[in-house]
Amino acid sequence: MSVVLGLYITCMSLSLLTLVWGSRGYHQYQDLQAYKERLEDNVILLEKYHENLRWHAKRLASDKEAVILAARELGYYKSNEGRIVLANGSADTGHNYTVGTFVKPYKAEETNGMLLLFLSVVSGAAAAVICWSLIEEKRR
Repeated sequence: MSVVLGLYITCMSLSLLTLVWGSRGYHQYQDLQAYKERLEDNVILLEKYHENLRWHAKRLASDKEAVILAARELGYYKSNEGRIVLANGSADTGHNYTVGTFVKPYKAEETNGMLLLFLSVVSGAAAAVICWSLIEEKRR
């Protein structure tokens, strides 16, 4: 009886530990969900950035003044124009884009299956010993 109970506890605890901390367990699922949300946020930012670039390209294609301003931002000036330097000594470029930073590919954390097996065997053995001692105590 105590051996059967010990084996049952071992199997059940291994199943539970694997379900929570295993390589495809609940914690891995939570990490994957967080990674998915980061990717979705990055896609939304990239779409907004793409729309901004599309608008800017249409503006450059149709507006002569926009082309002149863009050329000035890149450092191209007419012969009678000069560069404006701000008081702190740096030129204002107006470009502070951080959209589209690369998101590293998802890599699942490796869990030690032997540790989960060891914990399961220890809990099963403990249950078997406790059951055996209770049975022996009742016999006396």
